[in-house]
Amino acid sequence: MPNWAPDRPTSKICDHIYSNPTKYFEIENLENNNESLFPPREIFEEVFYKTITYYTAFSTPYGWYRQSKGCAMGAKTSPLIANLMMHYLEHDVIKKEILNKNITMYTRYVQA
Repeated sequence: MPNWAPDRPTSKICDHIYSNPTKYFEIENLENNNESLFPPREIFEEVFYKTITYYTAFSTPYGWYRQSKGCAMGAKTSPLIANLMMHYLEHDVIKKEILNKNITMYTRYVQA
């Protein structure tokens, strides 16, 4: 999905994670008997966003390139992000249109 804006799925994923952060982050006991908490959402979201966009690269016979927009095709994270994006699209848009009877049938094709 090289031409999608990852802001929305990244934000949705972070909404889900931070709705119950202890489910996704392990709290550690530090040496001074304090607990280390999970990272602030803003920092986590920025690192997550950069991981799926800026820090992905791909190669061609002519060299290595960094993806400038969206997820790089062939990156290990791309199918996961694409499936999450489709889930949110189906949940937020398609489901409402089906309930309003604007869509009578919806299927998703996944190439194996």
